[in-house]
Amino acid sequence: MHSVEPLDTVTGEGRASPDSLPDPQTSTAEELREEPTLWALLRSVANAHLPARFYQLLQFALPLAVQFWMWGWRRSAALMLAVSAFGMWALCEQRLDSVDGHSARYPWIRVGRWLGGAVAVITTGGLVAAVVIEILKVVFKCPGCAG
Repeated sequence: MHSVEPLDTVTGEGRASPDSLPDPQTSTAEELREEPTLWALLRSVANAHLPARFYQLLQFALPLAVQFWMWGWRRSAALMLAVSAFGMWALCEQRLDSVDGHSARYPWIRVGRWLGGAVAVITTGGLVAAVVIEILKVVFKCPGCAG
């Protein structure tokens, strides 16, 4: 916590001058809009910070997916593929904000974004379905069933 210093009554040190205090009657809506809202903060995090982090993870996700596949760890490989595809989607989303809509690269970035999103969704959906099936196998295991 901040300590409060006592005011010096002789010199007036420690007191705020009337000029430094905001005047509520002259405050405008533009001054109030300068403070970022929660939505603006989350959007900036999603568009600037997360793609940079996923790009770092993207460099390791594809080699790890191949390695996990070779070891026979199919679900781990699918998870790394989903992380890699989501990283590709995030990078394309970030690039779309910085590229002009009339640029020659714009359609290719949109295709990359669509492809990355589709692979991420399909892979994640398959992993969730596999987990649900494994849970149902345990819950509804019948004693006389083969397998």
